[in-house]
Amino acid sequence: MRRKIASLTAVLVLAAAGYAFAQGGMMGGQGGGMMGPGMMGQGGMMGGSGGGMGGMMGMMRMMSECGRMMEASPVSAEPVTKERAEAIVKQYLTNLRNPNLKTGKVVEETAGFVVEVTTKDGALVDKIVVDKRTGHARSIY
Repeated sequence: MRRKIASLTAVLVLAAAGYAFAQGGMMGGQGGGMMGPGMMGQGGMMGGSGGGMGGMMGMMRMMSECGRMMEASPVSAEPVTKERAEAIVKQYLTNLRNPNLKTGKVVEETAGFVVEVTTKDGALVDKIVVDKRTGHARSIY
């Protein structure tokens, strides 16, 4: 868990440094730069004619959403229940803002619960494992 937080912090620091460097033209800005109009469109790789702040914010929001799913809650005295596991995955799906996804079958296993993510039509999209002890959720694939 601490390693994931440290990794995410490092990525965010590098992203901020990249943004500062992008103001000089490498990823957009006023001049073409290395990834300017010729390769990635007018705004460069991160988008926008002002140096890419909009694209950077979108990327940071995406990383935040992924982090919310993957972050483990503190180990509690009580194990996660089947209902709580389904609620964790439902909250994740709400954060994705995709109205076509829903939770499906929930199967209890030794260390956790496997919650199916399906489309409204019932097609399997993913299976999420929720750890009974921590509430940590991850894709089974």
